[in-house]
Amino acid sequence: MQREKPQDKFSTLNPIELFKLYFTDDLLNNILKYTNQTNNSKKGFRNFVNLTQHLKLSARIISYEELKIYIGILLVMSVNKLTSTKGNEI
Repeated sequence: MQREKPQDKFSTLNPIELFKLYFTDDLLNNILKYTNQTNNSKKGFRNFVNLTQHLKLSARIISYEELKIYIGILLVMSVNKLTSTKGNEI
């Protein structure tokens, strides 16, 4: 009996399906819950507002879709390493 190679199992999945393997709805909902909870707590919100005012951003609650987009951007940035003109990674 031939064993299935791990890469064969994932080779047919598209990027969204791969993302969902690691970032389940439960995990994303927990991240969202605690992110927004920190933004709403008195001390956390005050610190967040001070930072956002300094950066000229607005403090607000984030949505589920915004969280997925943010994590996706972080993943793309970590996968697509930029190189300098000397050929070294930045």
